[in-house]
Amino acid sequence: MNGGNVKILVVGPPVLSRLIQRLFEGHTDFEVARSLGGLRRIGLQSEGPGPRIIVANVKPVGTNIRGAVRALKQSSPLAKVILVCSFSDLAEAARDSGADAFLTPDDLVRRLLPEVLKLSASSLPQISSSTVS
Repeated sequence: MNGGNVKILVVGPPVLSRLIQRLFEGHTDFEVARSLGGLRRIGLQSEGPGPRIIVANVKPVGTNIRGAVRALKQSSPLAKVILVCSFSDLAEAARDSGADAFLTPDDLVRRLLPEVLKLSASSLPQISSSTVS
């Protein structure tokens, strides 16, 4: 990995990590890492600088969305947080809690790459849509 890569930390089940790794295959500007501890214990499977993007799967039952976003932001203060949740009516609560984006599982395949490009563009201007075609 070179210094210009955007590290994406996936917090969720292994199937979500594998899906996101497949979505970013061939996009050399991105590195996908899986969290080892879920929301309770954020940890990286790879070493080096912290993630620029955190994609976290949250379950509305038993998850305090505000607390989850706060924990993610504390673990990586510079990271942008994308929450994934089955209930689209929680999108506003997620954004009010500090999440930078909200996706449902149905939107993930179609919208994750554009969201990551948009969120990473402000902090890493060398990433552009022309590098991901």
